[in-house]
Amino acid sequence: MSTATQKPDQDEELQEHSITELSEQPSAQTLDESGELRESAAPLPTATASKVAKPNPYTKKTPHDREAQVFEHTPLIKRIVTRMAARFPPGVNFEDLYQAGIIGLLDAVDKFDTSKDVQFKTYAEFRIKGAVLDELRSMDWVPRSVRAAASDWETAWRTKASELGRE
Repeated sequence: MSTATQKPDQDEELQEHSITELSEQPSAQTLDESGELRESAAPLPTATASKVAKPNPYTKKTPHDREAQVFEHTPLIKRIVTRMAARFPPGVNFEDLYQAGIIGLLDAVDKFDTSKDVQFKTYAEFRIKGAVLDELRSMDWVPRSVRAAASDWETAWRTKASELGRE
């Protein structure tokens, strides 16, 4: 019977049959130092059904599917970046943040796992926000730890000034 007309149950049977054939081979052939084939005493690695038939949750998307998903969620980038830009100083360039958001969306499309119980939109929002924040951090010349220390110092200074009545 040809494989094109077989039922799915028969395909699984053939797959299991070929797996058992692989595991029944007693030894492998190897090349010795002179370049001749010799029987090796080491058995071949056996294949098991658990290693062969696992579905891949990170299926490759066609370029058309990827592009369609990016175009569908592009307005999400503008909404997120606009909200975030309202909290940033006026010197921050909106286009730079938008570009970082696009990179975050592309990353989300590539790394989204459909086996998780999460909507793509929710996952993409986190990836876009993270990419925008990473871009902001890369544009900042002051390291994050120094900025945190300066903020702590300023908070302590204001607290002490209000305790002493100097403000």
